[in-house]
Amino acid sequence: MQPIKTMPKTRRREVESMLKTHLPAKVANRDWISQCLRGRKACFPYIASEKEAGVAREIFEPASQSALNPLIPDDNLPLYLINVPMAHRPEEEGYDQFNRLIQLYKDESFGKTKTASREEIKARFSLVLGVNQIKSMDPEVNEKFRDWVSNIPLIKGVAYRIFGFFWVPGWERKGEAHRLTYPAPKAFFILKMLSTTKAGDVRTYLEGGKGKLTEGLIAQIPYQRIREKIKDSDFTKHFVKEYAGKGGESPVYLGVMDADTLNLKRKIGLFTRLDKTIENHDTPSAVTHGYRVIEPERPLIELGVRLDMACRAAMNRAISYGAYFPEPCSLFCIKRPKEKVFIDELTFIGAGRGLENRRLIESGIASKVLKHDAVFVADGGVATTTPARMKTIKNGQVTQLTKTNVKQKANLQALRSVSQTHIHPKQWADNLYIALPFKASRVTDATGPMMHIFSVFDPLSRMFAQPARFSAAVVDKVLKNYDADLTKDQKAILKEAREDLVKLKMKSGMIDQIEEAARLSGAAITRILKEVMGIE
Repeated sequence: MQPIKTMPKTRRREVESMLKTHLPAKVANRDWISQCLRGRKACFPYIASEKEAGVAREIFEPASQSALNPLIPDDNLPLYLINVPMAHRPEEEGYDQFNRLIQLYKDESFGKTKTASREEIKARFSLVLGVNQIKSMDPEVNEKFRDWVSNIPLIKGVAYRIFGFFWVPGWERKGEAHRLTYPAPKAFFILKMLSTTKAGDVRTYLEGGKGKLTEGLIAQIPYQRIREKIKDSDFTKHFVKEYAGKGGESPVYLGVMDADTLNLKRKIGLFTRLDKTIENHDTPSAVTHGYRVIEPERPLIELGVRLDMACRAAMNRAISYGAYFPEPCSLFCIKRPKEKVFIDELTFIGAGRGLENRRLIESGIASKVLKHDAVFVADGGVATTTPARMKTIKNGQVTQLTKTNVKQKANLQALRSVSQTHIHPKQWADNLYIALPFKASRVTDATGPMMHIFSVFDPLSRMFAQPARFSAAVVDKVLKNYDADLTKDQKAILKEAREDLVKLKMKSGMIDQIEEAARLSGAAITRILKEVMGIE
């Protein structure tokens, strides 16, 4: 190499400029590289950002993509287009989850038998699966995911499309890291060039392993954007066009469902049950049959979810969309007979990162394409796996529920602790408040009195408020006398809560609706508790 001093002036300046940049950067990065090569993975200069992750524009398809379209008979029955996000982890191999899910839809969607379902599903059903994976720092990991999607096997007998895409996490430089620290992708690349093993350890430390993401990345998952990506995909648009062009007077429903569905059938397939619900309620804008969990070793969770669904259904009867419509099984009308498709008026994007269905409903109401005629049927529409957030130490201590131990105070309290349950007074009030065309300067000014109204009619609140020492006798007394006239104290609580809402300038008709929601919710909870405890 030619010495710098003997280089032409222009070239010498270029080299000196490069060295001025390169040498300080090399010095600034030397320490963390050295530490990581010694196995100290926490010394990598980047951590997961607190910001929401993005979603990459790139999509990729299987080499054997399905080309089947629904037959669309001329019978004016509802047409179903289901969107399902399927999370994939870099460590996962094989296609068991995909095969199981497609087979489940084929076997349990319609009618009473597998044969009936496999025949009917060809006519009025389509499915778009969006398989998503974190975009890793390691390009090799990302390429393996593309290959995995490319090799997804073709399954016949149902109209579906599947595609893969990345969600892109954010990385931020640690506070103590030097300003000349390499950008995260370059930093990882250099480390991998020096040691594939140590770089792999760092990737696992930052991104997770064994099928589980790190907590920092879990907090970044862009749930809304993932569902929006699937809804706005060309595959969803294709099926919408098919339905709109050939569906005649059939209403079209967009289904929001999850990949961890275990069961669609309750004697009759889910979509056959939905047919009847839609017909009986004159093509509602939104419909759900709720969900249930199969967790025999944690019966308190099973009961807690059942109570939650019944409470949500009661709330929705009093105030449309008064309860959260769950992602495992909610459907939204995107085309009514003799009307145009309005899926483009709906969006999952809004405040926060989750609550996707709430955001979709808000957009539909704002654009006036969704009516206040939502239907919530609490028949455990689909069975799903139990989310980890639902599992607590308390509900894990009871492996068998009896008519006796269900009356224990700790177990009744555990029913309220099931994540996101609407039988918890605060969750009940918060969800109902969101559905009201009313806003207080401070949310708690309204939800506080609403919680008190709920407590008057909620049997659990009545039990916990009893002056006598808590016992099975207290539980029996509250449930057996539930329909008796309100006590003097209960009337006083109700009167004060209503007056507090009036002070916020809430109209009396709306307060009546809130009270009705509380009455219906309390009655629904009572009915199930009586059944479980054997009380007539």
